[in-house]
Amino acid sequence: MSTTTHPDFSGNDQSYQSTEIVVVKRINLLTVFLGGFLICGLLLGGLAAVYQMQYAEKIFPGISVAGIDLSGLTVFEATDRIAQQVDFPLDGRIAFQDGTTVWMATPLDLGFFLDAETSARHAFMIGRQGNLLTRMTDQISARLWPIEQPPYFLYNEASTLTYLEGIAAQVDRPVVEASLGLNGIDIDVRSGQVGRKVDINETLQLVGPQLAATSDGLIPLVVNETPPIVLNVEEQAALAREILSEPLQITIANPREGDPGPWTFDPQTLASMLTIERVSDDNGDGYQVALDKEDLRAFLNGIASGLESNPSNPRFIFNDETRELELRRPAVIGRRLLVNQTIREINESLAA
Repeated sequence: MSTTTHPDFSGNDQSYQSTEIVVVKRINLLTVFLGGFLICGLLLGGLAAVYQMQYAEKIFPGISVAGIDLSGLTVFEATDRIAQQVDFPLDGRIAFQDGTTVWMATPLDLGFFLDAETSARHAFMIGRQGNLLTRMTDQISARLWPIEQPPYFLYNEASTLTYLEGIAAQVDRPVVEASLGLNGIDIDVRSGQVGRKVDINETLQLVGPQLAATSDGLIPLVVNETPPIVLNVEEQAALAREILSEPLQITIANPREGDPGPWTFDPQTLASMLTIERVSDDNGDGYQVALDKEDLRAFLNGIASGLESNPSNPRFIFNDETRELELRRPAVIGRRLLVNQTIREINESLAA
C-alpha cells in the first residue's frame, strides 16, 4: 500500500494511513506468535499427557537396577526380573578362615536377603516425586542419561550370629594346664593346651561391610588365645621316671661301727612316696617332683634314736709302772640326725 500525502493550508504534510498500517502489522505478528506458542504448548502438553498415560503403571525409560533395564515394566514385572537376575544372596560366597580351616557360607546363610519388590518400587518412583517441573526433569534426564539404582537388601544379623556360634563350637577350646600323674610306677603325662575362643562380636563387625559390598570375600575369624600357666612337663616326667627306674639307697655319712643301714627303697615304695607339686619360682610356674616330706620325716624319725649319741670326754688312767697316761675310754663325739636338712638333701639329690 502506498502512502498518500495531502497538503493543508498551513503548508505541512500529514500521514494518516501509515500509522494505522504499522499497528495492524504488529498486532498480526503478536497474534501469530501467541498462537504458535499456544499450539506448541498444547502439542507438548498433549505429548506429555500421552507419555504419562503410556507409563502410568510402568517404570519410565532409562531406569535400571543392578544393571537390569526396567524401562516400561510394571512393578510386578520388575520385581520378578530383579529376583531372577540378582543372585548374590544365593550364589555369593563368604568364607571364614581360622588358620588352614575355612568355612564357606552364602549371604543367604548369614541372613542377607534381596528385597526385589522394594528395589522395583524405588525404580518406579523415579520421575513421580516432587512438583510437576521436578517430575518432568527427572523423566527427561532418565531418558537422556540412564539412571542406575542399587538393589535393596535386608540383613538379619541374628542369622550371622547363629552361624558364627556354630563355628565357635568347633574352634573354641579350654585352657588345659600340663600335669603329671602316677599309675603304679608309670608316669602319666597330660600336656598343656592353649585356650582359644572366637570373639563373635568382633568377627560380626567384619561381616556387615562385606555383605554390603555385594561381593565374595574372605573374613579371618577373630580368635583370642590364652596360654596355660604350665604348658610342658616333659622334663619333670623324665625326672620322675628316672627316680622310679631303680631302688633308692640311703646311707649314713661317716658311719661308725655298729651303725644301722643302709636303707633301700624299691620302686614300688618310691612310687607311693612320690609327689608332684605345682611350684612358682623365678623361672615361672611349673611342677616339682620329689619324695613326700611327711613320709620321709616318719622314716627318719624312726631311725633317729639309733643314730643319736651324747658327747663324752675321754678318760685316762696313770700307769705307775710306765709312768704314762693310758686311755681308758675314748672320747665320744655327739651325734644327732638333722631331719629337715636330710629331707632337703635327699630331694635335692634326686633332682640332680
